[in-house]
Amino acid sequence: MIVFTMTDTTKAAMVAALAAHGTDRLAVLGLGRVQREDSALATGAVMAAWPMDQDGLHRVHVSDDAGYIAWRAFIIAEIAAGRGLREKLDGYREALGIETRPAYDYVCLATKGLGIRPCKDADHDEWSTGTTYVVLSGAMAEPRKRWAKSAWHQRAKAHEALVEAGLAVPGRNTWYPQAYCLFDEPKRVVPAPTLSPAEDDALSSLAA
Repeated sequence: MIVFTMTDTTKAAMVAALAAHGTDRLAVLGLGRVQREDSALATGAVMAAWPMDQDGLHRVHVSDDAGYIAWRAFIIAEIAAGRGLREKLDGYREALGIETRPAYDYVCLATKGLGIRPCKDADHDEWSTGTTYVVLSGAMAEPRKRWAKSAWHQRAKAHEALVEAGLAVPGRNTWYPQAYCLFDEPKRVVPAPTLSPAEDDALSSLAA
């Protein structure tokens, strides 16, 4: 489960993003056959109807697939508007009321066939040096002289491939990359257990 905590304005923007970009390749990549109830159309309708809490925020609970599609569509819409940079990730997390994690598997799928390995190993739990260079928008130490030529080549190749994949800003100088927020994805939330009436009564009697 993924829970978005949003203002009315942000919720409306996400609903619009789902309508405009919810079926884009980068929005549904790696999700396989999406269930009808998790589709962009259904998720947008659920979000549009979701009521506001007393504090003025909408706490929208959706499935993992629906949450990933909603996040990606929202960021794709931001990219289309000239925003969506990863350096602004904290602001997006705050606006959507979520925590994020690196989207290792997603990025590996997005770059398939482009001649790079975004992750260091088969476990997909750490970015390669070249990908890290782009993810950090070039904020890395200069490579050591002995390996400098190889390191710079790796960084340049990663930048080129990640731009082609739609994950980094196009038209930038090779040595000044800018990553998009698609390198990250919402963290799943474990739903609280639901007690049966008998279990609820038993706990009440213990507390009495």
